Amino acid sequence: MTPFILALLAKLTLVLTLGFLVVATSRGSSPSLRHLILFATIAICVVLPFAMWMSPQWNVQVLPRQSNPFADARLSNGITNAPASDAQTAKVIDASNAQSPSGRPRLLATLPLLPFLWSVGFIAVMGWLAIGRFRLRSIAATSWPLDSSAWNTILDDERRDAGVDKSVMLSCSSVVSTPLTWGWQAPVILLPEDALDWPEAHRRIVLRHELAHVARGDSFSQLVAGFVCALYWFHPMAWIAERRLRSECERACDDKVVSLGTPAAEYAAHLLEVARSARAFGAPGFLSVAMARPSQLEGRLLAVLNQSRRRVAVSRGARPIAVVLSALVLIPLAAFRAVPKVEEAGLTLARTAADTTFQLSAPVRVGGILTLDFATGGRVIITGWDKPQVFVQASLGGRDWRATKVTLAPSDAGARLESAYTGRSSTQSF
Repeated sequence: MTPFILALLAKLTLVLTLGFLVVATSRGSSPSLRHLILFATIAICVVLPFAMWMSPQWNVQVLPRQSNPFADARLSNGITNAPASDAQTAKVIDASNAQSPSGRPRLLATLPLLPFLWSVGFIAVMGWLAIGRFRLRSIAATSWPLDSSAWNTILDDERRDAGVDKSVMLSCSSVVSTPLTWGWQAPVILLPEDALDWPEAHRRIVLRHELAHVARGDSFSQLVAGFVCALYWFHPMAWIAERRLRSECERACDDKVVSLGTPAAEYAAHLLEVARSARAFGAPGFLSVAMARPSQLEGRLLAVLNQSRRRVAVSRGARPIAVVLSALVLIPLAAFRAVPKVEEAGLTLARTAADTTFQLSAPVRVGGILTLDFATGGRVIITGWDKPQVFVQASLGGRDWRATKVTLAPSDAGARLESAYTGRSSTQSF
């Protein structure tokens, strides 16, 4: 699992870095487009480990050359054309261990603890998110609905303008300090207690902003971002991506409100009024989208008042294009596997990050035929010598190396070397 984990970390960092770079180069575009780019980046991070596990391996020789310790020791001892005996093999292994750094065994001993540490962090973050979800449901259950004719009229008008067809639950609670929206299939808009005293203009602008979240499906995107933070809780770039995603979705909703006819200066005043009473909300605030957070207020106000900015939302065709582009990035990246460059020395095979190495031998007669039958494929280096014996030094790697059977047996015409897959999966990687 160690090579898989290291490859996953490298690819995860590459995906997040590329996503941030694309967003940085798209500063002149709309927040909706930047939000789509960030969400596509986060979606790739979710699928990446599963794609790496299922996809075939695309080995690319980009790492520095590595020499074979068995071949190096045999060459240094003057043994070039004979298979190593058990004693010689044990001597080589002891020598390689004696030359290794003193701290390496300790490092290797800690590697089995990595899955355990990851599990602890994953369970902790998922538990924190579950508590936040439970608190949101609890707050909604104890809130009182805003179902008067005045509120229903405003809600119906703004739903129609936002293009929201599904029913939306509108409630009020003394627990929250700023308007919140959560829920993907059954959206809920929760307003603070002082919403009962709001004038009609303020009610319309607040509902216009929250219904923009519902129309865009921001609750679902934040839910996926929360799962990514739990999956990669140890990676700081995952938390940065979640924070940037939340910021861009708020700016996209600001642009939606202004594009529907609300004057920018008037909307900025309403936004500032909402932010005055906003306070931190813990895990429930992580799973919901709030109208105003003090930490994001300055940038949002400047963006709202900037008349030269583009406020065009992404078209419906942009999402399928984002899916196709994400797949074009994910598929080769998941299959890519960096391996050392080939180095040939006598009977040494190319070291391609093998998971296991072994040796086989079989007696043959002079003038016999060596038959190779590799159902799994492979790279072969053949060196002749003057002994009536076939000696094989082999290495196996890939996802399914444990289900690979390699045999070397004498035959009437000489010897036969075979490799076969013994598993049951319809796709294999060797």
